Amino acid sequence: MRKSAYCIWIIALLAGWLLLGPATASADLKSLSEAEMESISGQAGIAIHTEGVEFETTADVIALGNPGEDKSAVFMSLCGVEIKGSVHMKNPLEITTTTGPNPYTDKPVTSVNIRMDGVVMKTDRFVVDAIRVGPEPGKGPSFGSLYIKGMHSEISGNISIWAL
Repeated sequence: MRKSAYCIWIIALLAGWLLLGPATASADLKSLSEAEMESISGQAGIAIHTEGVEFETTADVIALGNPGEDKSAVFMSLCGVEIKGSVHMKNPLEITTTTGPNPYTDKPVTSVNIRMDGVVMKTDRFVVDAIRVGPEPGKGPSFGSLYIKGMHSEISGNISIWAL
């Protein structure tokens, strides 16, 4: 019973990480001067399209645990993780800005809206060599391994970002 609960928890954790991991990014925002603002014309938004973006991720150990005190430490570790696949967009990612009510405070805010429709993620190979529970990351007996081949995911929806 305990072993199956750990396996379900691990699969849910890995699925979330797999879907969100390749999508992380960052940007540096800068203030514009009056002269720079005068040279900008308004646009309806931007569109981003990708095709054939491949990813290959490996990790020796991914561990979640509690260091504890007096030798009471316990860690659940995923050892020998490999993820290989690709991302393709059937339709461009649309990015726009709008002003409207904040859904939590009803105060007017300007938000950045990201619309995605038909983002396809193909995972050719997803392997965890060993699922271990022990006193240190990567240590302890193995509960087995996990292997997924040919996983197909389609992602669509809206993301809105605004200041609170």
